[in-house]
Amino acid sequence: MYLVVADDGGGFPFRGRYDLAELTAKESAPVSPKERVASLRGQLALSSTLSGSRLEISLPLHQPPLSLSPHEPIAKSWISLKAVG
Repeated sequence: MYLVVADDGGGFPFRGRYDLAELTAKESAPVSPKERVASLRGQLALSSTLSGSRLEISLPLHQPPLSLSPHEPIAKSWISLKAVG
């Protein structure tokens, strides 16, 4: 599954394109999406510019998720999609 979320706001306080490993090493970007994508064995790329940001998430369809922590169930929803319009 491939998901893209983009906006035309001011972006994040850093500029450039970073993958999950780079964002984790920098301790930057939204924590929750990084943790969720990692737990689902996915890939994440975040681009941030003065004219907006773009979050690209790729998730495998047929792999069991990793546990986030012993106290957090995998079934916890990590994203909600709502129809607008």
